[in-house]
Amino acid sequence: MMKLSFPKTFFVRGLVAVAVAASASEVFAGRPCEPLHIAGGGAGYCVLRTDGRVGCWGDELFLRPYSPAPAGRFRSISVGSVSACGVREDSTGVCWGKDAPLELDGDVLQLSVASYRGVDVLRPDGTLDFIPFAGQTDQDVPEGTFVEVSAGCARRTDHTLECWDGSVPPPGAFDSVAGPCAIAEDGSLQCWGGWEEIVPTPAPGPYRHVSSSSGFSAIRSGEGICAVREDGAATCRGENLIAEESPQDDFREVAFGYGWPWGLTPDSRLVPWAPWPEGPSLIGNSGPVVGIFTQITAGGDGMRPLSCGLEASGRARCWGNNQFGQASPPADDFVEVGAGNYHACGRRPSGALVCWGNHDSLKDTEAPSGSFAQLAIGYWGPNCARRANGTVACWGYGKNSLDVPAGPFKTISAGAQAACGIDAVGKATCWRYAEGNTPGAIVMQAVEVPAGSFAQISIYYDVDAARQDRHFCGRRLNGDVVCWTDQKELRPWLAPAGAFAKLSPGGGFACGMRADGQVECWGPNWLDGYLDAPDGLFVALAAGTAHVCGLAGDGTVVCRGSDQTVSFCAPSLLCGNGSIDDAESCDDADVTFSPGDACTAGCARAPCGQPLHPEGEGPVASDALFTLRAAVGSSSCSPAVCDVNSSSSVTSLDALLILKKAVDPDRALGCPA
Repeated sequence: MMKLSFPKTFFVRGLVAVAVAASASEVFAGRPCEPLHIAGGGAGYCVLRTDGRVGCWGDELFLRPYSPAPAGRFRSISVGSVSACGVREDSTGVCWGKDAPLELDGDVLQLSVASYRGVDVLRPDGTLDFIPFAGQTDQDVPEGTFVEVSAGCARRTDHTLECWDGSVPPPGAFDSVAGPCAIAEDGSLQCWGGWEEIVPTPAPGPYRHVSSSSGFSAIRSGEGICAVREDGAATCRGENLIAEESPQDDFREVAFGYGWPWGLTPDSRLVPWAPWPEGPSLIGNSGPVVGIFTQITAGGDGMRPLSCGLEASGRARCWGNNQFGQASPPADDFVEVGAGNYHACGRRPSGALVCWGNHDSLKDTEAPSGSFAQLAIGYWGPNCARRANGTVACWGYGKNSLDVPAGPFKTISAGAQAACGIDAVGKATCWRYAEGNTPGAIVMQAVEVPAGSFAQISIYYDVDAARQDRHFCGRRLNGDVVCWTDQKELRPWLAPAGAFAKLSPGGGFACGMRADGQVECWGPNWLDGYLDAPDGLFVALAAGTAHVCGLAGDGTVVCRGSDQTVSFCAPSLLCGNGSIDDAESCDDADVTFSPGDACTAGCARAPCGQPLHPEGEGPVASDALFTLRAAVGSSSCSPAVCDVNSSSSVTSLDALLILKKAVDPDRALGCPA
């Protein structure tokens, strides 16, 4: 097991959790995507990752206030009843949620949300400040120098306590303070100001961590605390508590939340006190998104997002709106997933299709039988899939089979009641579906496509337009993007100049990924000022009607818009430990992917012939070029990826075979095991 060094962690009343450390690398030896600290309040939780990103989750009423954590890197976080705040790496402070956004003036050493009133701020010189939320009054804070602040109480440089919320703390020296509770220098836990009625004090120690919650300010129904002893055992006491005793005996931190604690274990697992609710509901499984993903897809309807990811193990994981069970995929193995409005579909290793959820674009139809090589599920349908021979099947709108062009196609896309196919030489064919002259009839209509060859076409739907206009964007073979519509009086969207490596498959706006992994979005007028593309470098992206998600090289997900998910990677004891565990097909002792590696960041085997794009449907021309470079010694590539004829060496013939595979998907390649 990895040896961990635990920082001092300070937790405060008012649904607040704060942790202060010089840097993540000094206190934690895990991967950048692993949870470092957890903070809980109200019915929401936020976690600070080791790379400084913040991810949040919670109950339906609180998910939206908490979830839009600003982009950037943080060194501490604090969660209140309806707001959350954080200190960035550059010492600036920011809050988000119901009472925010709020940018704090001046440098900040530490902050804590003082319930609904505002933010207590500890400055770098040790002085205190109070920043009220909108509509709240200012508040006096004591003078002097302090080393820690916690929603109405603070610890001075001599380790004594002082409170300005009307409560009287006990005398003596303390190692940390959590609002109305503190850990004394002898390790005992002491509470005051009425909280001793909930938690008998002093409690013998030694304790190393405490978190507290006061519900909605004066409402006592959510009060309680959780404490962790030096041996890792944890216990919670309070009102509406789901369970007092912990589900296991080894934690490094615990966040109380609103009666449903979450714990963080030494190996970076996030553990709820009781099973977190799943199944059909408006919010679905709103717990933290944890996993290593190889593919992502986005759907949903407006502010009710749906996102799905395919884990390296083959398990599909969905989160967001679950009104029709669309965020509850079956426990099958998949090689591809696609999300629509209120449903999603998956492709099994056998090529068979299965869908879950329901909506007009699915409308009680069944996915076609047989084996398929590609899945295309779009906003408002249709649902389409491509067979290995290039023929296409589409369904939806109450029909198990819709008319389609003959093909054959190398790749397809669908959405906004239309679909497109591109053949082996880049010629594109697009079509749309409309109501026929007889009741229930659905007819196929051709859509005009600009001249020239394409590598990818995506179909989008402007959900804010009065007519809900349909837009197409196509990526040329050189990466340039051109957009058009099937309505002559409508002005097409204007894509940014320059080459893109990928386009988002569909949604309410367009996004593209540059060759270096940066994401840019464009499209309808409402997009500007509402949605910022996720910051960072990514290997894949997906956009819904009002959110966009990027898949990072470490297999985690960052979303912006109506879905603000920042996911967490699996425990460090699994992928990256050099041992092939149950959910892995390989493990090369790291969690990064470099071109030519035989093992991806998610501990899955890179497909034969795909040294650059292991997440793709098949090799492309750039994979062949990379293999040619490996053949002449200017690049390095594992034979398990680039020796496609199993000749025991990587040669120019392998590059030629990969290029032929890129043109003819039915061609077989064979790399050594």
